[in-house]
Amino acid sequence: MYKHLILLLIVFSLVYPQYGEAYYTIEKKWILRADEGSEFRINATFIANDTYQKIIEISVPEEGEIQETKEGLILIFDGVSEENPEIISAKAKILVNFSGAYENDFPVEVSPFPPSGNAAYTDEISGKSLQLYSSSSMLGTVLAISEWVNGYVEYDPLSSQECDAENAFINRKGVCTAYTYLFISMMDSLGIKSRFVSGYVYSAQWQPHAWAEVYIPDAGWLPVDPTFGEVGLLDNTHIKSYHSEKKEEISDVVFITGDTSADFESTTIIDFIEKNKRQSPFKISHIFNEDAYVLEISVENPYDRYIFAPFASRFPRNWAEGNSTFLLFKPREIKKISYILNPGTILPGYVYTVPFEITIMDSDYEGTVEISVPIEEVEKKEEDVCAGFAFAVLPFVWLVIRNV
Repeated sequence: MYKHLILLLIVFSLVYPQYGEAYYTIEKKWILRADEGSEFRINATFIANDTYQKIIEISVPEEGEIQETKEGLILIFDGVSEENPEIISAKAKILVNFSGAYENDFPVEVSPFPPSGNAAYTDEISGKSLQLYSSSSMLGTVLAISEWVNGYVEYDPLSSQECDAENAFINRKGVCTAYTYLFISMMDSLGIKSRFVSGYVYSAQWQPHAWAEVYIPDAGWLPVDPTFGEVGLLDNTHIKSYHSEKKEEISDVVFITGDTSADFESTTIIDFIEKNKRQSPFKISHIFNEDAYVLEISVENPYDRYIFAPFASRFPRNWAEGNSTFLLFKPREIKKISYILNPGTILPGYVYTVPFEITIMDSDYEGTVEISVPIEEVEKKEEDVCAGFAFAVLPFVWLVIRNV
């Protein structure tokens, strides 16, 4: 006879990214301190309007105008300083909605671009790119290099190192610009077209952020955030201000006429309006081999498209360690993800109901498995079991992803 113990899966105060569409208002203010009567012109970046970010409404001062450039929407404002400070503002309502789905993949034919600027690559960077790339898959190459940069560089907001690609590669620390320049340099070293993106992201609070975009033939620009480890499908707090195919940051500029001094700064206020979860299109199932303690998760892509998807797993403490990653599914592909659970200090004569949770995109899959050890089995190995209880048993998990 067995007694039953039901374990709890407890997640404390964790906030997971969301990947569905989201609506925001964004207001940017430019603050100019100059002598009254000074004539000035502001040429400033504001907001992007492209495939995954649509402008629904936009308003600017009567004296200003919005110009659409290849980098994004630029505010042009001509005026005379009547107050000190002079405050100019523009406001927009936007829809952010990343796709993550692509009709085709393409081979990679290595033909390096010339190294340039902050994204200039070295022989060492080029060598690492050649180790990681797949000649048969551009999408797979982008994912592999983004994952490598995300794991290789340590995020350090206090880092005093230069943020260019070479310093990021050597020092292995920096902020989002360091991650982005290193990623772009590796794309350049392979001859894959990419560009620098500047905008905002929410991480405890709204803050400036940088990421990249990679050009996929017949599909356009694929977003990649190597700092967050997101590819194809970014979380919906990414708000794009502009992109630069020169792979450099673009600064707001103010021109002052006359013999006068001026001080210029900008602030941005972002307000959330509405968010919708992106329901996963994937079919998820599981089987459990109690003899080997192997839990196998099957995830099926039901579509004839390539799909990038965030994947995360969670287990009770001391049974298995969950993982978080991005997966690339080929059309109609089934991925099998296997975990070997460690029952730890399981007591004989009990049946343990062990819960687990899988999150893919914004959808959750919850399941349980049952593990038991017969009393007879333990009695045969009583001495070994008693000795085992005298030591701390460390949990472990092996993760194996294989394609079917």
